[in-house]
Amino acid sequence: MSTSEQPVFVFQSGWWVLLTRRQKIKLIVYCIACILGTVAYCFAIGYDEFHKARLRLIAVQNQQDGVFYRQQVYYNVTVIERSGIWTKKPHFDFGGGNERNTRKIFNFLRQHAEVGLRLWRTCTHSSVHGPMFYYLTLVLFTFGLSLLLYSLPLIIISREAMIIMSMCGSLCCAGGPLFQYATATAYAVCVFSTQSSRYRGMEVRRFWNDRYFEVELEFFQLSSWICLASVTFCFLPMIVLGLMLVVFERKNL
Repeated sequence: MSTSEQPVFVFQSGWWVLLTRRQKIKLIVYCIACILGTVAYCFAIGYDEFHKARLRLIAVQNQQDGVFYRQQVYYNVTVIERSGIWTKKPHFDFGGGNERNTRKIFNFLRQHAEVGLRLWRTCTHSSVHGPMFYYLTLVLFTFGLSLLLYSLPLIIISREAMIIMSMCGSLCCAGGPLFQYATATAYAVCVFSTQSSRYRGMEVRRFWNDRYFEVELEFFQLSSWICLASVTFCFLPMIVLGLMLVVFERKNL
């Protein structure tokens, strides 16, 4: 066979035998952590919720003889806004009160809830950083998982390339929850910022339609904790083992 007919790549079937016992153990643990972390992350972000906001109606402003007064309401009107990668929908929860929940009362409560929902969305959209963090988190999730998934077949061709590529993917996936937290924090800052207080104060009668809401924010749902657990127990050990293999134990890899 001439030199021009030599194959470009020759697979070394005995590369596993040439590895030391420590290299084999580290490589096995590395691959297991990579697979488990990827599966857990795919499961978690599929059902993830960045945050959950509750706006509870506590009072209604009324006018009588030209005098505005604040009337306490005894209805637990709650607007729940869930925002995640796959989930972005409002949910209205009506309850409480001493009167029967007739159609008239239901429409009254729904009207208040829809006003609260518009308020919440206005506050979130007024934040400069909120949408940026949301889409940046989505990009990190997608890019990190793509690197992890596409790096696994490279173990046959180039072990170093596989480790470096999957390490980059794990870094992106580890940065995802950080930007997730930044998203929730940006929304919280937006709601309680000076700009949002402008809607609660000077323009309350025009925009809030004479309604007073109490805002409660909840971050880190169950799937978010799964993301954090996969980052802590899978991706971080991957980075450490990957650096040890590529930097300190490259021979015969």
